[in-house]
Amino acid sequence: MEGSSGSDLEEIDEFESVSGTESSVGILEELLERYTFTVRPELCLKLRKRTQRLQLGLNLSRWRDSNHCSLVLKPEKPEAWLRKVTLSSYQHRLELSTKKFHFGNDLLTFSAVAGLDLEQRKPSLNWKFSTRWSLGTFKIGRKEKFPLGPAAEFRPRWKLDFSAPQVEGAMGGDGDQAVQVDQGHAHLSIPRMEIKLQLDDALQWRRSRGSSASGQSLQLTTDKQELKELLDQPAGPQYA
Repeated sequence: MEGSSGSDLEEIDEFESVSGTESSVGILEELLERYTFTVRPELCLKLRKRTQRLQLGLNLSRWRDSNHCSLVLKPEKPEAWLRKVTLSSYQHRLELSTKKFHFGNDLLTFSAVAGLDLEQRKPSLNWKFSTRWSLGTFKIGRKEKFPLGPAAEFRPRWKLDFSAPQVEGAMGGDGDQAVQVDQGHAHLSIPRMEIKLQLDDALQWRRSRGSSASGQSLQLTTDKQELKELLDQPAGPQYA
């Protein structure tokens, strides 16, 4: 009886150990499904050229093994109602985007995009009326800016969708208890990486380097002339 009882206890202990391990693995897999990180960005090169009234742009991007190209026009005045005009060769679409209009101390915002499908000749109008809290408390999206030189910037975009874990419980008058656990979720993604190059700033930087090099060369030539004149002077005291 004792030997049989001991064997049964060992089998029970082994079953509980395996069951506990499987439970831990299941919880870990569920957490990995709820908390994710995605890096499949669209790579984009932005070229910009300023004029007196407009900023001309060319966007070259690659996304999912396909190349995209678009032309962008932006007014230089920040108070202009028109934010940008975009002509996309990939979507065959022309879009006019307005800036965000703010009302009530920035509590309300309004923006619109008028589009034209160049293939089907169909116009469209998309508008958005939102509040300061429209994106929700747990949704964040930003574009970071890191300088790569006097005329270039690296601009990665990231988005975070986050819900904090929470536990809710209830106790009824009949003694029933209920506990609900929400493990929350978080998803961080980097959908786009950009390199922006200002052609005017690059040209100005190149000219400044050229003028600096010319100044150094002129100074070196002057120093050589002065040294030569000094060496050509006769040595020793001279009497009138």
